[in-house]
Amino acid sequence: SNILWVRMKTHIMLKMNALAAFINIVLNLIFLYIFKNIFVAAVTTFISYLIVFIFIRKAVMIDWPLCFEFRTIIKSISAAILMGIVLYWISLYLGSNVYRVGFILSEILIGVAIYGFALFVMRTFSRKELLYFKKAFS
Repeated sequence: SNILWVRMKTHIMLKMNALAAFINIVLNLIFLYIFKNIFVAAVTTFISYLIVFIFIRKAVMIDWPLCFEFRTIIKSISAAILMGIVLYWISLYLGSNVYRVGFILSEILIGVAIYGFALFVMRTFSRKELLYFKKAFS
């Protein structure tokens, strides 16, 4: 959407953000009434912004054709799902300790490690990126 802002097509951004908000509210009203779980709010937000991403992509491609590597996007989503499952399992296992600051900070570090490792295992990083990481951390 930043491309639309630079191209002074902010009216499209306004419409897309309004659409995302509308879809999110409707999905939340439907699914939160049925499931009554905060996880549902996260999923409905993801779905609404995914729909808007598709519309924004079409608007951006008119002025500025971009090439998306969908394989990399799928790998990133898969790594995020794996990270979420592991963190959810950890919070279930530890029970009521999940609201302490130390636990939250450790969960963030564990999440980053799992996400990065999953991306590494799925060969998401290029050789150049791996050399950059090696140089940065050595």
